[in-house]
Amino acid sequence: MNPATAPKPPDVKPIPGGLVMEFCKRALSAASLDTLYFLLSNDLRTLVHFERCFVITHLGAKSNLVAINNQPLMDKRAKLYGQTVELAKGIRLMNKGLLLPNDPGAQSLTDSLQDQELVKVVREFMAETNSAYIAFIPLTYGERVVGHLVMEFFENNPPERTMIDGLIGLGPIFGAALTQKWILRKNPELKRFIQTDPKEGVVRFFKQARYAVPLALLLAGLVLLLFFIPIADTVGGEALIFPREKHIAFSKIDGIIDEVLAKEGDSVEVDQVVAKLDPKELNYKIAKSQADFDVLTEQLLVLRASAGDEVARLAESRLVELKRKNAWLDLTYHKWQRQFLDIKTPVAGIVTTKEVETLKGKKVQAGEAFCEIAVPEDLWVEVYVPEEKVSNVLRGQRLRLYLNKNPLQAIELRVGEVTPAAEVHERIGNVYRVLAPLGAESDFALLGMKGIGKIDTYERTIWNMFVVRVAKFWNRVSLHF
Repeated sequence: MNPATAPKPPDVKPIPGGLVMEFCKRALSAASLDTLYFLLSNDLRTLVHFERCFVITHLGAKSNLVAINNQPLMDKRAKLYGQTVELAKGIRLMNKGLLLPNDPGAQSLTDSLQDQELVKVVREFMAETNSAYIAFIPLTYGERVVGHLVMEFFENNPPERTMIDGLIGLGPIFGAALTQKWILRKNPELKRFIQTDPKEGVVRFFKQARYAVPLALLLAGLVLLLFFIPIADTVGGEALIFPREKHIAFSKIDGIIDEVLAKEGDSVEVDQVVAKLDPKELNYKIAKSQADFDVLTEQLLVLRASAGDEVARLAESRLVELKRKNAWLDLTYHKWQRQFLDIKTPVAGIVTTKEVETLKGKKVQAGEAFCEIAVPEDLWVEVYVPEEKVSNVLRGQRLRLYLNKNPLQAIELRVGEVTPAAEVHERIGNVYRVLAPLGAESDFALLGMKGIGKIDTYERTIWNMFVVRVAKFWNRVSLHF
């Protein structure tokens, strides 16, 4: 159906003239340009029931999308924003109101468009936003178009031509208000030339004068705080909880890991078995040594019984006896090795090696580490302090640790050590590691936790801190001259 001949919905009533006058008054007396944008994009719904309304301005060097109803902040990365900006460029010179249905074969309800390129831009915009009707209300100031109101309507809410014609008639009023507020934003000093109340300046003076005493007190307090009241100078950086000593459970003989009895995070006791080596190879060596010993024993008995006074027989029996002794030593050694088939923990603590259960079937050498164990009572925290801030850090100073798991709770510690040499940190640069024992606080922290460490060095004024930092910055900059 042609929207021009569509019957008027029964629930639509003419806009009361008083409501129109009140809205125009609010637009002209808007306190700021942003207030006017809000009125035109949101409160205008009291006159026309639209689904979406854009406020576009053509003031200055380019066209801008300045407001969308129900959106206090516009997302310039959104697709709708880019589409509307492109539409704004196309309608910059449109000085007549237009109501256009989303029907390529239909005529506009006002004047038909002659610019086919503009028709294409509008049609593409409507296709993208799925609007059934779109209305363009030019906001003019004199002969110049200073902006547009763009309204979208959906199928269940067709617009009324009488309402749109009424808004087109209000375009010069809104345009004048828009131009005035835009000029005042660009030139705030012009506000005094349009002051209507002669007493306003006097009232403003007394309003400002009553704040003079509080401002003076505030200024005095700031001077006192900056120059006379010392505060603790705090330095710090990223913090990490780590074990002070690394305790290792290792294999004491060569073998293949046959069974893993612990995993990462398990609590273990002293001499607890965490893995077992495959005993097959050792059992084979024991059996072979036992068999060799038994055979040599039989040979020795036979030779001794039949030797008599023969020198050759006696020499042969002596040689067999030596071999039998070596077989006995091998047998004793292999049996002694059985006690090392179990890999045991040297201390009580927590297993920290990742994926330790995947080591099953691995061939290990004597002395090779199987897993690491951390002792909770031996946890420390290290704080990476930048090189330029570490000079005032001393042993015994207060250190507050804020872990990421509870950033509002400070763990009170004392500095234990400061590393003697700087280290290169990939993100921070040269840093020194400030170390502190957790001690009894280890109940609140776990190995590997991260956070922020803050160290209170000594007291000085804020002004002194500022001067020192400026001096450091200048020293770095001056190297480039």
